[in-house]
Amino acid sequence: MRIRTAYSFKKAVGDLDSVFNRLKKCKYPAFPITDTESTYGFRKWNDLCKNNNVKPVFGVELAVTEKFGQGKEAVFSYWTFVSRNDISKINDLVTIATSSPEKVPCLLYNQLPEILKGDIIAICGNFFDFEKYKKLSQHKDVHFSLSPSTSKFFYHTCKEHKVKFCASSDNVFCNKEDENLYRSALGRKAFVQTYDQYILDNNEFKKALSFVSDSDLKKSISNRNKLLKECNAELKQGVFLKPKEKKTLKELCEIRAKKIGVDLNDQVYK
Repeated sequence: MRIRTAYSFKKAVGDLDSVFNRLKKCKYPAFPITDTESTYGFRKWNDLCKNNNVKPVFGVELAVTEKFGQGKEAVFSYWTFVSRNDISKINDLVTIATSSPEKVPCLLYNQLPEILKGDIIAICGNFFDFEKYKKLSQHKDVHFSLSPSTSKFFYHTCKEHKVKFCASSDNVFCNKEDENLYRSALGRKAFVQTYDQYILDNNEFKKALSFVSDSDLKKSISNRNKLLKECNAELKQGVFLKPKEKKTLKELCEIRAKKIGVDLNDQVYK
């Protein structure tokens, strides 16, 4: 479910065409875009998918933490949020996260119940405090990511709490052979790991999570596909503001200047 593109600025590489072709090769039922802290790719992704008769799914990846102002002690878990029917809900999340006082745009755990009252589906990353937020873990619209970066400990902890799993990739580049491109593009900011960091097909996903039971692997893929089918949000065409009067911009400026008492004959405007 978690798919990053080059619009995850300073986090991932992969132009939209490459990501699209990889998802097509992996036989995704719908094509999600869930960049980290970014929705800038939505319009081009929408056009690309529509031109190829594929359903786009829109989301975003955001950090979630317990409270603001913890400094170096702050622990962030990166969640993926996707919209069922209303893309504006994703934009609202980004607005809330970027309004936080932290250096990292983030949400608070105590904000999530209100966020999940509406259109949003949430997929937790690889950290969760079940003792503090057990009720949240059982929410009907909360799933837990199974991905190459998932630890055995976290998987078994999730199993104990009987959560819903969702198959995900940990991609910071698109194809397996793109690792050197990623290293070159991000330099010191490259977050290279031993686990797979490209978009996985179902067989690669199962191989990367060999310690997970077959039933959980199959269920997580089924849950991912089910969620993708539920998401039908459409990107609406914006309309440019048009003045009621058919006048040039210069004429409109001159009319406004006269109304507010600005002397356009002043030398400063010459």
